[in-house]
Amino acid sequence: FDISRPAVLITYVVAERMEAYVKQTAQLYDIGDLVTRPIFMLTMAATVVIVARSLTRKDRGLDYA
Repeated sequence: FDISRPAVLITYVVAERMEAYVKQTAQLYDIGDLVTRPIFMLTMAATVVIVARSLTRKDRGLDYA
């Protein structure tokens, strides 16, 4: 798949902690509360931009199709 091994290792290590944080956030807030928080909105905007850019730029990274 042409994925770097360090990236996979870091993802494996961080995934469990991220899952715990997502579950905690889902228990504490509903979507209406999150939308009013600027840091959450910046994080979601950055995520959308990164995913969209990685899908549209075929000259680098993985071939998704």
